[in-house]
Amino acid sequence: MDKRIFEQGQTLWSVLDTAIDGIIIINERGIIQIVNQAVEKMFEYPAQEMISNNISMLMPSPDHERHDSYLANHIRTGEAKIIGTGREVTALTKYGKKFPIRLAVSEVFINETRYFTGILHDLSAQKHAEEQLLNLTRDL
Repeated sequence: MDKRIFEQGQTLWSVLDTAIDGIIIINERGIIQIVNQAVEKMFEYPAQEMISNNISMLMPSPDHERHDSYLANHIRTGEAKIIGTGREVTALTKYGKKFPIRLAVSEVFINETRYFTGILHDLSAQKHAEEQLLNLTRDL
């Protein structure tokens, strides 16, 4: 993993890599720079298969095809539709399984280079529990 963008070194990386939620850092072209272990587990890809590829590889259609234009529009206009907020989106594993995540995106400049950090929380268990509860209440 390319950890060079972190000037604080190993301590910061240790914190990020052991976080329960997924953390992905992309550059302004949408190319994955860093993923933590939670992302590897969530998406069923080893880090080396994600790093240096476009983040859209982790998205089903139509987001897969539209992501780069969304990113380019933000960079061109400064209009933030998802950056600085959180929302629920659908993600895609290496094996084609779709699953719900809560995604929060932030923008940061490090040494005058723009990066975007995504924090991802897998909502699969929560959605399953909600569905079970709904089914129980229907049966009453």
